[in-house]
Amino acid sequence: MSALPSQPQDWRIALIVGDLNTGGAQKQSIYITHALHEAGVSLQVFYTSYDPEGFVSLEQRGIPLVNFGQAGHIPGRVIRLAHKLRQFRPHAVYALRTYLNLYAGLAAPLAGTFCIGSLRSNLSYERAHFGRLSRLVCTLPAALVVNSFTAREQIIKAGWLSPGRVVVLPNVIDLETFDQQSGGSIEPLGMPRKNIFFVGRLEPIKRIDRLLEAFPLALAQDPDLRLIIVGEGSERPRLESFAQDRGIAHAVTFLGRRKDVPALLAQQAGALVLVSEEEGFPNVLLEAMAARIPVISTSVGDAPQVVEDGVSGILIPPDDAHALAEAMLRFVHDPVLRDQFGARGRQRVEAEYAHRNLKDHIVDIIGRIFAARRGH
Repeated sequence: MSALPSQPQDWRIALIVGDLNTGGAQKQSIYITHALHEAGVSLQVFYTSYDPEGFVSLEQRGIPLVNFGQAGHIPGRVIRLAHKLRQFRPHAVYALRTYLNLYAGLAAPLAGTFCIGSLRSNLSYERAHFGRLSRLVCTLPAALVVNSFTAREQIIKAGWLSPGRVVVLPNVIDLETFDQQSGGSIEPLGMPRKNIFFVGRLEPIKRIDRLLEAFPLALAQDPDLRLIIVGEGSERPRLESFAQDRGIAHAVTFLGRRKDVPALLAQQAGALVLVSEEEGFPNVLLEAMAARIPVISTSVGDAPQVVEDGVSGILIPPDDAHALAEAMLRFVHDPVLRDQFGARGRQRVEAEYAHRNLKDHIVDIIGRIFAARRGH
């Protein structure tokens, strides 16, 4: 392995991105790539699936893109990646998605370097997703960059990694781009201040059934309320039947997957609700706060780190339907309070989670990882 320099302008880092579609994890990968490029780091981006929309900003910056995904099985991809890495001779290989830790963690030693890995959710989710490979995926990298304090605590408690090998890099949001997108033209959805939004995957862990159980309680107090559900997933048919069975289908709209979420939130939402069973760092909270709308969230994952309870949003117990209904009605019936909470949320995002702060943060993290490696 090459000697590890101290200045970012002297670093060579291989970023393993997989794909770069419009998902939340992919956006964070793009932000990290941009930040390292702005810091003067010499980069190559290695991918398995090319998506024009995601890669265009990297191409515009002249960042080299390398495909290692032609071989359709793990050993073939690892061997191809190791071959490409040896040509680049990076000081480190940084996998920006959790599943890519496997490729990068196996290929990096073959190329004479080491791997920095990622974990984009909480440990419970990764165990359910990767099964017996979970521990390997998390421990192959020399250091693991997680996006939530919840995940860091879980990994250390499980005894998988020592505290010094796990570092937190919270999600960020590009406010300039978000603001541009929030002004786009969209079809009106009734009375915006009466619209309660959910945005996310329609999967069991998101517990949208809880929202559908609480919504009738609020609807009984205000028949003009509307619940707008944005996203797709395996739960959609069951949730649509659930709404029909409870007689609230007329007040619930399933919009499916949308690319205009910033405009929907900024123009058509009265509040955003997150009712998950578990979370790592819920990226949708940043979007809602950037759109200046209040947040109602279960107190899970890093939601309490992001949302200041009683300041920019309301945190509720996971199983309290009445508390959820009351919170929805509180913002709907008090527009002054709604605007106050929305403004405070925007201020918090600007101060703590704007992507302009990412460059210094990621450079500091990698610098500390390099210093620890030099000390071995």
